[in-house]
Amino acid sequence: MTPSLPFDQSAVISIIGAGGKTSLMFYLARALKGNVITTTTTKVGYDQLQGADQLLTYDQFMGQPEQCLQAKVNWVSRVLDSSQRKVDGFSPLEFRWMTAVARSYGLPIINEADGAHCRHIKAPSDFEPVIPEETTHVLSLVGLDVLGQPINDQVVHRLPLFTGITGTLEGMQITEEVIIAAYCHPMGGFKNTPATASKIAVLNFADSEERVLAGRRIARKLFSAGIDEVWLTSMKPGNQRILERLRNEEKR
Repeated sequence: MTPSLPFDQSAVISIIGAGGKTSLMFYLARALKGNVITTTTTKVGYDQLQGADQLLTYDQFMGQPEQCLQAKVNWVSRVLDSSQRKVDGFSPLEFRWMTAVARSYGLPIINEADGAHCRHIKAPSDFEPVIPEETTHVLSLVGLDVLGQPINDQVVHRLPLFTGITGTLEGMQITEEVIIAAYCHPMGGFKNTPATASKIAVLNFADSEERVLAGRRIARKLFSAGIDEVWLTSMKPGNQRILERLRNEEKR
């Protein structure tokens, strides 16, 4: 049974981190009630848009936003050009205008706001993540499949920044404590989160009992650091699900 979700029709959800952002975005778009807008404030591959039922440019949406009432999952971005490998994200002002229109139609927005070059853990650079101020919920991903893996540039995105915020060295092993450090550092997993937004850590690839237990232990430490929720998920194609939605009881 899928746990209830903490979003209403005015939600603006920004997904950041590493290890399944696009899969989570389209999973949530299908799980939410009513029609939904998906988009990006960074860059995503054009092939990743195939999870949407309808593709619209910003101008098409702003001119006729009611089009989004005809499809469950709508993708809206500045331009749509299938000859380009990447789709560019919105500017802050464009996103603000789009959000105002979307809310008037009761359309939640799910925004991919970060990149990770297919790694499952990362540290953000100075220009990322690109989280709009209208964001109500920030979902920050880490793949639990990195546990036990070496800290190197095949496993970690932005390796020098990662070792800096976690106090580790290249070649060391990724442990639960390393994941907790990556989340809790001010320049780590929730960097640039608006003060009013809920912080949700998403521990993906919780595909074994061992990883679920590790995720629960990590959750307890993250709650002590003020994180609002921790989700244990499995975003494997064809079997995508939220296994557990753990909430910080001190913040309820």
